Amino acid sequence: MAWYTAQERLDFAREAFFQKGYTADDLGWEFDSAPTPVIAFLVGGVFMLFSFYSWLRRARVITKTLEERFGVEDGDLPVSVYSRARLVAAMDDGDTLYSLAYTTGTSFLLLGGFQVAYVTTYVIMMAAYAFFALLDITQIAWTYTTYDSLRDLVVTAKDYKKTENAYLDIKQATISFMPSNVYQNFALNALEVAVVFTAQVALMTFQGYDLIVSKDNSCIDFLSENTPSDEIENCPTVGTLSSWLFYVLGIMLLNVFLLGPGNSNGDAQFDTNHWSAILLGSKKGGTYQWKSPHGLGIKGSKSREVLIRNDDFRVFCRLSAGAIVNSFGFRLLLNALPILLAGKVTVFRLIFQAMGVIYIAKMDDATGFRFEFNENPVEKEQSERDESVTAQLKDCEVGKFLPNIYKNKLS
Repeated sequence: MAWYTAQERLDFAREAFFQKGYTADDLGWEFDSAPTPVIAFLVGGVFMLFSFYSWLRRARVITKTLEERFGVEDGDLPVSVYSRARLVAAMDDGDTLYSLAYTTGTSFLLLGGFQVAYVTTYVIMMAAYAFFALLDITQIAWTYTTYDSLRDLVVTAKDYKKTENAYLDIKQATISFMPSNVYQNFALNALEVAVVFTAQVALMTFQGYDLIVSKDNSCIDFLSENTPSDEIENCPTVGTLSSWLFYVLGIMLLNVFLLGPGNSNGDAQFDTNHWSAILLGSKKGGTYQWKSPHGLGIKGSKSREVLIRNDDFRVFCRLSAGAIVNSFGFRLLLNALPILLAGKVTVFRLIFQAMGVIYIAKMDDATGFRFEFNENPVEKEQSERDESVTAQLKDCEVGKFLPNIYKNKLS
């Protein structure tokens, strides 16, 4: 049955139902056929065209801003700058309209695919989100190979903001940030992080398995008073009208979660800016510092720190765990929400499923305390200025577009 379309599997289910002595009059409206896959493909195509236009506009805004800042003609920036701008424009979820159009378009295209070939579409979906996770890692690797230290990134970003090279002879940098999940939070030890990671991966795996076994279910039977719901078996997911409508409801819930306050109003769950900066800091080594409440907080705060060695394996382990869960796993889990809802046979299970997906996605969220990462001084540089240049993590993001000012200054 795996290689039949949803409509063909529905015809098989109806034939088996009629063989039990029932007639078409015994079926409720929810057992009607779902709209043709062509409709899903058309709707998805329209949204994807809009998202493609939005992506072009976003990339153009970024490159135009950079060209104006450095006083160069259209197209005269290094090719790497344009490539990075296009990649960030595609992967960054900060634009509400772009994210809404892209997510909705992708979901409807997947809907058409699930109606035509369920298992094949599932495999394609997993491969696609694995590729997107790889693009996230590519952004980090690009920044990691461009700069020799965190100082290079911070000073390049500050130079972009026209500070007249005031920090070029600084030998080290400090960044301040608020972690958003357990993988970024070094106040939590390795065991605590491992427990959360194991739980999330296990639950995400169960949801992935549920996607496969849910391709055929007992059908929902809301209105028919003559037919027990358990008499209607092997009902194809997204093959009936009720299942199709549940999928559309899932698209709406997906957008509400991704673009709402529960997900920082559309920010990407996997913060490539954070990991780029931390990996650069680990090149020279440094110190995580934060203040935590002492006792009940009556005695003020207690300073704590964690030493980071050069290319510390703990940073790479946390990056790997964060990429698996928040880049690949988060995308797969949230974008599978519509098809997971479409496979539920009762309204209660539908609600339970939606809440379960959100719980798994948010399990690792932990804002914690405000951290400072103090990089060790860059060696073999002559400078009388031993102080550290300080920046907020968000202010360093522009550095991912630019060449290292210490190697290839644009202006």
